[in-house]
Amino acid sequence: MKFKELLMLASTPMLMTGIVYAAKYQEAPELAQLVKSGKLPAVEERLPDNPVVVGPGREVALDDLPNWEVGKYGGEFRSISHLSDYDWNLRDAVNEGFLSTPAHKAGPIEANIAEEFDINDDYSVFYFKLRKGLKWSDGVPVSTEDIRFTYEEVIKNKEITPTPHYRFRSGCKPDGKLAELEIIDDLAFRITYEKGCGRLMKHFGASQVWGAQYNDWMQPSHVLKKYHPDHASKAEIQRLLKEKGYNDDEWVRLFKDIHVEWYEIPRKVTAGYPNLGPWIRVESSPELIVMERNPYYFKVDTARNQLPYVDRYVSVQVADAENIPLKVIGGEVNFHRDLIEHDKVPLLKKNEKNGNYRVYTNLVYHNAPVAMMFNYNNPDKNWQKVVYQKEFRLAVNMAINNQAIIDSQFLGMGKRSEWFPLEFNPEKASSILDSIGMDKKDAEGFRIGPDGNTFEIIFEIPNTAGDWIRMAELIRSDLQEVGLKTTLKAISDDLFQSRRNSNELYAAMSWMDDVNWPYLVFDYMPDQRINWGSKWHEWYTSGGQSGEEPPLWIKNLYQIDEEIRKVWPGTERAKDAEAVFTAWMKEYIPLFPVARDVVGPVIIPPNAGNVAESGFSSATFFAAEQIFFK
Repeated sequence: MKFKELLMLASTPMLMTGIVYAAKYQEAPELAQLVKSGKLPAVEERLPDNPVVVGPGREVALDDLPNWEVGKYGGEFRSISHLSDYDWNLRDAVNEGFLSTPAHKAGPIEANIAEEFDINDDYSVFYFKLRKGLKWSDGVPVSTEDIRFTYEEVIKNKEITPTPHYRFRSGCKPDGKLAELEIIDDLAFRITYEKGCGRLMKHFGASQVWGAQYNDWMQPSHVLKKYHPDHASKAEIQRLLKEKGYNDDEWVRLFKDIHVEWYEIPRKVTAGYPNLGPWIRVESSPELIVMERNPYYFKVDTARNQLPYVDRYVSVQVADAENIPLKVIGGEVNFHRDLIEHDKVPLLKKNEKNGNYRVYTNLVYHNAPVAMMFNYNNPDKNWQKVVYQKEFRLAVNMAINNQAIIDSQFLGMGKRSEWFPLEFNPEKASSILDSIGMDKKDAEGFRIGPDGNTFEIIFEIPNTAGDWIRMAELIRSDLQEVGLKTTLKAISDDLFQSRRNSNELYAAMSWMDDVNWPYLVFDYMPDQRINWGSKWHEWYTSGGQSGEEPPLWIKNLYQIDEEIRKVWPGTERAKDAEAVFTAWMKEYIPLFPVARDVVGPVIIPPNAGNVAESGFSSATFFAAEQIFFK
């Protein structure tokens, strides 16, 4: 059995919280009133027979939250977002997988939605048994029919899913054979892959990061069958299509309107759609996203209180990220991470008492936090001739004064990414550029490219956060110091998405999560973030049938990633794969992160309990169900 081996991977001691055998549980007062009025079943009927018990070290690593305590009910989280009908914080709060670890850790691994699990040594056979009595947020029991329907009739349906994700394929390869699903009984099932893949551990929930949710394998079949032609009558589907104003042959479009991916749960269209998280989306006014507690949530604390503690999770919608500080100061926000710019921290701290919040600076970003990225597949051949050269990328990396960015933009609270060369040496960078044939300059002192014209880096910055443009300005200054003409363009998020998807970018700024490389997050790959090698990735995933054949150094990256997919941290094979990956990054430098382990200011209630004392800020927000108002 694999379970004992997996426990050895723990980065923190495992605390066995035990099984709750008592017949009596406590619930939120608002739910107790609904039970009393006959509008909701008793809490014992809503919980599974053996609920997950949340205690010290379960949701957040013990080292990061050593003083976990039983909380109390009540209150409202208020986040804020400049994204239309969306909020990252709410998305992360409803994250649940078949398995679980402390957020953003590879271990210890525990059962979660699945009550039992067994995984063989090469990660090719996964056995799960769902919790007896587990229910969707609408009270309908969860069963393996939800698994069977999702895999056999959604994932394997070529009209709905033309290209199933690698997580469903042998060896986690895009051309791998689809896995075999065996339904054992109403609760137990087995998934068998022709070839194993350690990365599946992450996708089944062993990590508590993005993309590690149950939704890929399990959707509420009792809802979706109403929109599927194998279950609903043709007349009923035609009626639903007519209601939507769709054509008679657009049943797939209709189905996808209802079907909810893991990242879509906060959106308005998901209101009423059953899920398994601590909060569920409800109807609200356009200026708010509102999620209310799930009365059927399957977790309790060590004192048998059904979680979550907090009643509602609300997000205030603003048009621009620049408006966030004023909303915080005005008392409209009390629980928020990301887009809190460091230069605003003194002002925010000054107004803590009046705004009834606390600026918390004990935690760090889970990512780089951002990086400059080149689009290597921009069709401009002159651009490709330059940026394909690893010597050019080394010079760029060496020319950027990362410490100056850390000091000025992050108040000195961060360090350089250790995945890449650390040397800052503009003189040496200039010499390298001279040596690769870029020694000639125009009248303004900028270097001439292979085509005889001034070589230019067009650096486009989406308006995701105000400090991105300031960091980009510092990068531009550094690059121009070594003779590389760099033009900044601030663009809207929508325009950025459009230019990215049409492969028109030259260089851009984006998030980069190098803290969780290479097992939990994979934005070192060409299809990630700005899609810095989308044509290469198309070639790889199509088996060479379309896209553009990548150069050898990128083919090597795919080979390295294939090896990393097969393993999980803690084995000698994994250590060897990590060493090869690290050496490749330091030699080829495909990306240019500004920093890592940067203190990430977050807004929390002044009386919040069970907030981590250290670690990643996002890990605390993934574990929002255990946070409470003292």
